[in-house]
Amino acid sequence: MKINNKNIVLGILLGLCIVLVFVSTKQYSQNKDLEKKLQDSKVETPEIYHYLNSLTIPNFEKKVSDKEDFIAYVGRPNCGDCQLFEPQFITLINDYDTDNMWYINVKKLREDNLEKWAVFKEQYGFTQTPAIIHFSNGSIQDMIEWQDNKGLPLSNLKKWLIKNL
Repeated sequence: MKINNKNIVLGILLGLCIVLVFVSTKQYSQNKDLEKKLQDSKVETPEIYHYLNSLTIPNFEKKVSDKEDFIAYVGRPNCGDCQLFEPQFITLINDYDTDNMWYINVKKLREDNLEKWAVFKEQYGFTQTPAIIHFSNGSIQDMIEWQDNKGLPLSNLKKWLIKNL
């Protein structure tokens, strides 16, 4: 078999095509991985962090035990009800002074230990998320939370905010 310039050029082009296909496939896979990480980070960092200060669970418990007067919005970024509720809630709270309202992200607590999660909900007087609770003198003054059959109507929430903020 005689090797000529034409065969060499074809061999090189074929080799380049294989390399390009490999590189493109690898790049596509990396882009998909990055896209998934971005989507996951959106769930991990909910929009509410841009509108309310937040507290860790230990700091929240300390505020309650110190008998501070504050409002806690208890939610989770992976809670379907919270995801439905928060965009409307954000629109509504823009009209209020929320310096005394804090976001409590309970995702990790709920995921790590369902028994502790049940105790936490009972201790702080709510049954599900989202819940908004006004604490004063170490106890619940008022609370409003999502209801399975009707959600949390904004008209009710607005009245609650007027009364408690």
